[in-house]
Amino acid sequence: MDHSQQAVAVFNRLANEYQDKFMDVSLYAPALERFCTALPGAAPQVLELGCGPGNISAWVLRQQPAIRLYGTDLSENMVALAQQNNPTARFAVMDCRDVHQLEQQYDGIIASFVLPYLNYEEARKVVADCAALLEEGGILYISTVEDNYAASGPLQGSTGDWVIMHYYLQEDLLTFFDENGLDLLGAFKFHAVMGKGKEIVELVLVAKKRIY
Repeated sequence: MDHSQQAVAVFNRLANEYQDKFMDVSLYAPALERFCTALPGAAPQVLELGCGPGNISAWVLRQQPAIRLYGTDLSENMVALAQQNNPTARFAVMDCRDVHQLEQQYDGIIASFVLPYLNYEEARKVVADCAALLEEGGILYISTVEDNYAASGPLQGSTGDWVIMHYYLQEDLLTFFDENGLDLLGAFKFHAVMGKGKEIVELVLVAKKRIY
């Protein structure tokens, strides 16, 4: 089974539990504020990859109700919850690895906790595809678990389910940014616990597409 499809099977089954546990995203407020305040225009078009139950969407829309948000996730159950939690936004089932198929340009793109479910080449391509979809001056919000990529592998969650997790260092993502004309606006680190008590550092980077 494809490693992402394995994760989706888990998320489909545990969507409601995930919603109950993770709707409060106030921990990430400094990074999300940096993203929101950097967005160009009065009613920016924002794409969210891996929207989950719409937790990040809800925070962003509370800050800027004029945002026109299109959220996607590979889990049908997550998409259904995201739509319930954010009736003014639009959501659809889509694999983030297919983001290059979208034709619209966006003022901002959010990819929160998507990279841990992508291998190195997939992550590199998704960043490149996001950069291509951003308008000049557009803003990218992207997060991951910070660690050496070599440490990637199976991780057992608190429910006993296993998923393949991929880890990235800030320097990895900055390499992806440099390749695609993205300039770092801010880097944020948050300590959390994942799986069966595994302590992690979540890395969030906010970047701007260069204006030529």
